Amino acid sequence: MANIPTQNARAVFTTVLANKFEDLIEAPSFLRSFFPDKSYRTKTIQLLARRGTEKIAVDVIRGDRGNRNKMDLFTGKEFLSPYYKELINVSAMNIYDIPFYANGQFNTIQIEALAEQTAVELNEVKKKIDRAIELQAAEAIATGIVTVKNGDSIDYKRKAAMIEVLAGGDLWDAASVDLLKFFEDKGQLLRTIGKVSGGTDVNVVMGNLAWQAFRSNADLNNKDNFYESEIKKGSSKQFFNAVGGAYRITLKMGAYNFNIWTYDEVYDFPVTDVSTRYFGSKLVALIPESFKAETSFAQVPMLPAFIRQNPRSNRVFSSLRNKMKGFSLFDFVNEEDEIYSAGLKAAPLAQIVSVDRIYTAQVLA
Repeated sequence: MANIPTQNARAVFTTVLANKFEDLIEAPSFLRSFFPDKSYRTKTIQLLARRGTEKIAVDVIRGDRGNRNKMDLFTGKEFLSPYYKELINVSAMNIYDIPFYANGQFNTIQIEALAEQTAVELNEVKKKIDRAIELQAAEAIATGIVTVKNGDSIDYKRKAAMIEVLAGGDLWDAASVDLLKFFEDKGQLLRTIGKVSGGTDVNVVMGNLAWQAFRSNADLNNKDNFYESEIKKGSSKQFFNAVGGAYRITLKMGAYNFNIWTYDEVYDFPVTDVSTRYFGSKLVALIPESFKAETSFAQVPMLPAFIRQNPRSNRVFSSLRNKMKGFSLFDFVNEEDEIYSAGLKAAPLAQIVSVDRIYTAQVLA
């Protein structure tokens, strides 16, 4: 077995940790893919949302001062995003028997094993935060309200016409329902209220029961309404590497091409371990390609650098920081209790920018 000096032990640990961690990252990310990441250096997130308009210019007499335009369609908002902080106890792991910065020589295999185990544990806590972000995206798509447990929930004030609960003959399992008309009508809502240009693609996210009702509808037997999309072959950049969504088929209807996706991912609720769906099985969401949103990462609380310069723990995970945009890695040593801890913290918020450019419906009773 190869032994290395103390000063080299950290480099081996960090390199192995980084490589292992990169391979392990995985959590549902399909809904989050509609909310690309963006980082800020502020505690709160400032968002300037705007409702679209299609007014035309009116000609004026030459020499006139011109028509002055109002900017009251802009809505300035400031949000305090939810804050997540997850820890692991490195020194409590069975494999931990290497006190960094002690005197002596260290076995390379032991260091690599410790790094790999630490990466596994860090990956698990990161998945918890990733799932929370996916849930935020699901709530924003389903209701326009992101639920915050320790703070004020965030309401994006989506218009009532763009969030519906169907009833009677409009339900997708009703004998008289016209699903083709549903897509034509909701396409018109996207055109008139959402100001979505015709001829573009609209991604349709369906819960499991909604998809079952859709595929069994008699009106959809006419295959001329369908065609295979290149999205199926993975050419869509938006969904590249996104986990959880399954492309089904594309519907040609009205002014748009509706790319049908199914999504039936679940998470375990803390404490109770009850399995819960991110996105309701009876829900359908219409999200055009021009929909604008983002996952905003606010600045997380940090101690001053001069306080964090413990020589045993400072920057042990430095090579990982560039692999996790928006996340802050930290580690610290509790000398009194002889505990070496590591963790992740982040303050993400799934934000809707084009608040009217999305339609959601509960299509089954």
